[in-house]
Amino acid sequence: MSDLQEQDELLVVVGPDAPSTKEREEAEARERAEALEREHREAEERAAALMALNADAKPTFNDEPTVIMAAIGPTMQAELTAAGLGGEPIFIGEDRIQVPHDVGADTLAAIRKVIAAHDAEAGRMPALRQSAFEAAMGYGNAITAKVTSQYADVEVQSWTAQEAEARTVLAGGTLPNTAMLPHLASDRGIDLAAYAQSVVEKADAYRMIAVAAVRLRRGAEGLLSDAIDTPEKLDAAVEALRAETLSAAKAVGIEI
Repeated sequence: MSDLQEQDELLVVVGPDAPSTKEREEAEARERAEALEREHREAEERAAALMALNADAKPTFNDEPTVIMAAIGPTMQAELTAAGLGGEPIFIGEDRIQVPHDVGADTLAAIRKVIAAHDAEAGRMPALRQSAFEAAMGYGNAITAKVTSQYADVEVQSWTAQEAEARTVLAGGTLPNTAMLPHLASDRGIDLAAYAQSVVEKADAYRMIAVAAVRLRRGAEGLLSDAIDTPEKLDAAVEALRAETLSAAKAVGIEI
């Protein structure tokens, strides 16, 4: 091939009209930008379509649900479930039943039947008795708390050991090397025997407080009896126990 032919072929491949490297890069960049812009537009269109779909969807409860006014007791949910209505979207309030506006006629009739047979007071007394029992327990706990709340937990937990050591000292016995009472007496600058006497006196006093609290707990257990079958009987039993609690607390010098 002649030199002239080689030059002609070179002009065909990389002639004066062929794009430069810079121009090719700019063209590729424009193509990428256009592709990103198309993807962005498509994403916006999909989001708009989804919002429109959600806007057309109907909520489970619309602005005007069916409301049935009635006295509702704690057994209502169990009664609805027993009637095969446990899976229905039913809202149970203290004085009403609320269902979606588009509930079927048969379902609504079944709900009304359950409501008509419902006894709002049934099942209420066990819950009331349990609540009264817990309140009464609080009375008893308040007695011991008046004493124990003044000390750190670790000190309260040591009272039994301190009492045992104190009684050993007063009985003329010998304490082990690990005994805590000599250290506690030394910290107070008190003779060991005198300190032991004070520990025993406090232990005896607290024992009377504990006895009162235990007796009150046993009295509180009576509030759970099925014999207390009306709110009036329960109120009377609670008041009697409260008076007993105040009297027991006063007897040991505690005000609650």
